Amino acid sequence: MRLKIDENLSGSIASLFRTSGHDVVTVGEQLMIGSPDAKLAGVCADEQRVLVTLELDLANPIVFPPKNYRGIVVLRPGVRLTAALILETAQTFAGALAAGNNPDRMLWIVQPGRVRVFDAGAAL
Repeated sequence: MRLKIDENLSGSIASLFRTSGHDVVTVGEQLMIGSPDAKLAGVCADEQRVLVTLELDLANPIVFPPKNYRGIVVLRPGVRLTAALILETAQTFAGALAAGNNPDRMLWIVQPGRVRVFDAGAAL
């Protein structure tokens, strides 16, 4: 899977997916830190990459219709944004990928132990 890891996630999250065999680039590696969400989403669409982020604004299907992207995955570890909870949430996403699930043309909201999937045709 081709993934782009947003700047709000640590390098350990990128390493988790690289170790699992995914093609991963980060916003920092591409010198896109501070880019507006629309630009970031557009670059992901052009590169055919799934965007993995903590940014809740990217979960708005009116602004970012899932059908236009290879996938938008918003990690929602809970109220407390601890490194351990973020990693647990990323591991939930990694497990879903390992099970053969694909976020193509979908919005995934991932919580520890749970993935909510919204496809391009779903009413959110």
